[in-house]
Amino acid sequence: MKKLRPITAIALALTIALTLFACGTTTKNDGTGTGTVPGASTNPSSAPGEIIKLENAYTETKIPVEIEQAYGSGFEVVGDKIVFMDYITVKVSEVDENGDKRPDVSYAVLKSAKLDGSEMLEIWKPEVIGNGEPDEDGFVTNYGLNAFAPGTDGTIWLVLTEARWNNDQVNPIYESKSSLAHLSATGELLSTLDLKTVNDGQDFYSQQMSTDKDGNVYITGSNGSVFVFDGATGELAFTLKDQLDYIYGMVETNKGNVVYLSRGTDAYEFRTIDYAAKKSSPPVKYTGTAYFNSIVRGTGEYSFYYVLGASLWAMNLDTMTETKIINFQNSDIDSSLVQGMAAMDDGSFVAFYMDWSSGGQPTSMGYYHLVENKNATLEGKTLITLGSTYAGGDLSSAVMKYNKSHPNVRITIKDYSDDNHIDYTTAIANFDLDIVQGRAPDIINLQQLNTVKYSSKGVLADLNPLLDADPTLDRANMFENILEACSLDGKLYHIIPQFGIVSLAGKASIFGPDPSITPAELNAILEKYPDAQLLQSFSAETWIYLSILYNLDEYIDWATSTCNFDTPEFASTLNLARRFKTEKELQLQYEQQYADGYYRQDEDADYQNDKSLLSYGGVEEVQAVRGMKEMFGEDVTYVGFPSGGEGGSMISAATDFAIAATSQNKEAAWDFISSMLQTGTAVRYGLTLDKRVVESSIAKEMIPLRERNFEEGVQLRDYLSGGWSGTTVYSLEELEQTVKNGFDIDIDNYAVTQAEADQFLGIITSAKRMLSTGSNEQIQNIINEETGPFIAGQKTAEETARIIQSRVGLYVSENS
Repeated sequence: MKKLRPITAIALALTIALTLFACGTTTKNDGTGTGTVPGASTNPSSAPGEIIKLENAYTETKIPVEIEQAYGSGFEVVGDKIVFMDYITVKVSEVDENGDKRPDVSYAVLKSAKLDGSEMLEIWKPEVIGNGEPDEDGFVTNYGLNAFAPGTDGTIWLVLTEARWNNDQVNPIYESKSSLAHLSATGELLSTLDLKTVNDGQDFYSQQMSTDKDGNVYITGSNGSVFVFDGATGELAFTLKDQLDYIYGMVETNKGNVVYLSRGTDAYEFRTIDYAAKKSSPPVKYTGTAYFNSIVRGTGEYSFYYVLGASLWAMNLDTMTETKIINFQNSDIDSSLVQGMAAMDDGSFVAFYMDWSSGGQPTSMGYYHLVENKNATLEGKTLITLGSTYAGGDLSSAVMKYNKSHPNVRITIKDYSDDNHIDYTTAIANFDLDIVQGRAPDIINLQQLNTVKYSSKGVLADLNPLLDADPTLDRANMFENILEACSLDGKLYHIIPQFGIVSLAGKASIFGPDPSITPAELNAILEKYPDAQLLQSFSAETWIYLSILYNLDEYIDWATSTCNFDTPEFASTLNLARRFKTEKELQLQYEQQYADGYYRQDEDADYQNDKSLLSYGGVEEVQAVRGMKEMFGEDVTYVGFPSGGEGGSMISAATDFAIAATSQNKEAAWDFISSMLQTGTAVRYGLTLDKRVVESSIAKEMIPLRERNFEEGVQLRDYLSGGWSGTTVYSLEELEQTVKNGFDIDIDNYAVTQAEADQFLGIITSAKRMLSTGSNEQIQNIINEETGPFIAGQKTAEETARIIQSRVGLYVSENS
C-alpha cells in the first residue's frame, strides 16, 4: 500500500516552531486586576465573606435537542431556532460475495428545532441513500450535504454534492456534481442550480458559505474565488477573483455584509464584499498575533467572534480591536470540548460540545445556550494561580476537572499570552516581571520555558519535601532518570507528569550500540558514506536550529551567565550543515518529487540501501520502535543529536509543573500537581512519569492482536510501513475488516517482541537531558543572522562560532 511523504520542510518547521530558546526581556506589564479572577498572581485563601468577581463568565443550559452524530461546525441559529447537520448511521448486517461484512452506511441530514427542543423537523436528507454497492452500470453513487446557510426569510441555502465512480482498476472513472439548492423552512425545494455552469464547466468544490442581510449567497471555491448569488433568483450575480490561493474564513458581520479572510505575505487580511459595486474592498491587514481557525457571525458592536484558547473573542473591524467575551474557565466550561459556536442577537451564544477524551468515539455531545452571568463570584475558597505562557485545551480541562472535585479550592489560569494575543517574547517578559515584583504564580507551567534558567535563579521551590511527604506517590514507581533530569544540585525544581522522547535513529550495524554520538564520531561515519544524506526532510537551517536547541544547556549556562559556542565541537556541528540542502533548495526538491510521484517506499529504500543514514522522530509508543526497525530493514540504535555529553535522546515535556518559591500555598499547589501524577490520570499523549503505566501499556502491546480486549477499544498504529496513521477497533470482526479495507498492519505479527519492549524501555531510561523548550526572539535572530552567511559559504564555521559566542554571550550576561 503506497503512502505519500508524511512531512515537508515547512511542516517540520511548523512542528518545531514553538520550541526555541527561552530567557526573555523586560517590557511593560499590563498588570492584573484586584478583587477579580483573573487576579493577582499569588492569592492566599480568601477570607470568610470575601467576594471575588469572575470576569467574562457565562452560564450554560443544555438545549434538549436529540442528535445522533452531529459535528460542531455544522449549525446556525436563526431567530429562536437552531438549524444543524446530523449524521445518521444505518447498521448493515449483510456480507458481500467475498464474505466480507458490508460497511455501515452514514449520511448527512439537515434538521431544525426551537431552542427549547420543540418542533424538531428534518429539513433535508438524500433522496437516495447510497450503500456503497455498484449499480447495474458498475458505478457507486454518493449523495451529500457539503454546506448550508440560512436566508433572511427563514429559507435555507444548501450546497449539495453527488459523486459517482466505478471500481475499474484499468479504466477508473470519477464524476462529481455540485448544486446550489434553495429550500423553504420546512424543506420544500424552491430552486436549484448546477454550479458547474458558473465555474466554466469545471467541477465546483465549495469551502465556506454565508449569506448577507439581504439574503444574497456567498460561496468560496477551492481556487480562492468567491461566487456571489442573488438571494431572490438564485442566479449568479458576480464572481470575485482576487488571486488568492486560499480563503481561511468567510462570515456575515454585524453590519449585515460579508467579509472574507485570507493570508498575505506577512499577515492575515480582511476584505469586505460590496454587493452593489460587485467588488471587494482593499485588504485590511491584521497585525496581531492571534489566528482564526473558525469565525462566527457578528452581532452588536462586534464584526465577528472567534474561539481561541480558553476564550471567545470578538473583533471590531472598524477599529481593529479585539475584546474577550467569554472566559470559559470562569464559566466552568471545558474549552477543549467546545467544537463550534453561533451568536444570537440578544448577546447570548449557542455552543456545541463534543467529548473526545476517551480517544475513540465521542462519549457525549450536545448543544448549550450560554448567557452572560454578571454576578459570578467566588467566596471563601483557597485561590491558586497557575501561570502559563499558553493555556491549551488539555491544561484547561485538567484544571476544570480538579476544581469540580475540590469545592474548597479554585485554581485559575493566568495565560501570559492571553490566548495567543500577546507574542511569546512579551509573554515571557511579563512573566519575568511578575517574578521580579513578587507576583509569581503559585504553580508554573514550565512548558515552553527554559527550566535551567528559572531553576538556577531561585525562582522555583524544591519539590522533594512535597513529593516525599505525599502518601499517594512513591518514587520507586517513577522513572529515576526523569526525576534526575528535573533536578539541579540535588533539588527537584520541576516535575513532568507526561513526556516524550525525541531522537535520531540509524542502523545499529553503522552506529553501534551506544545511545549517544559526538560530532567527531558522526563525521567519521560520514567519511565512510560520502554520497549518503544524513537526514531526509532536513534543511541546513533546520539542522543548525535543532542541533543548538537540543544542546542548549551545553552552550548557555544561565547560572554563571556564560556561553560556550566558540569550541571545535560547535564548529564541527555547523560544518555538518554542509551535508544538507538549503530550505529553498529542499522545497524545490519536494515540488519535483511530488510531480514525479515520489512515494514513501522510495524513502524506505533509501534508508535500507544506506542512502539515508538517520531518521528523526519521537518515541512515545513501543510500536514506534517496531516501525523504525521495519523502515531501516534491521535493528536500529537511537543516538540522538551529536553532543559532547551523555545520552543523545532528549526528554520532551508534554506537561511540566513547578511551584514558585514565594508561593504561600505550596501544599495546595502540590495537591494539584500530585493529582496529575496519579496512576489513574488519563494519559492521552506520550509517556507518563509513573513507569507502571508505561510497563502496563507495553504489556498490552505484547498480547497477540486477536486476543486483546476489544470492549475497551484496541488502538492500532500503522508504524510498520513508516506511516503515522491510527484507528481504534471494537471487535475482532471490525479489526479484520479494517485491515481488508487497506489499513496496513500484519494482524498475526503486530504484537511487539520482548526485545523490542526492552529496547523501548532502554531508550526511555537512557535519556538524561531535558529538551530546553521556549522561545526567545533575540537569540533566535542572532543565530539566524550569523548562520545565514555561513550556509551561503561566505564565512567559515569557526568565524561564525566566534561571532555567535560574542553576541549571545553579551545578551545572556545582560538578561540573566
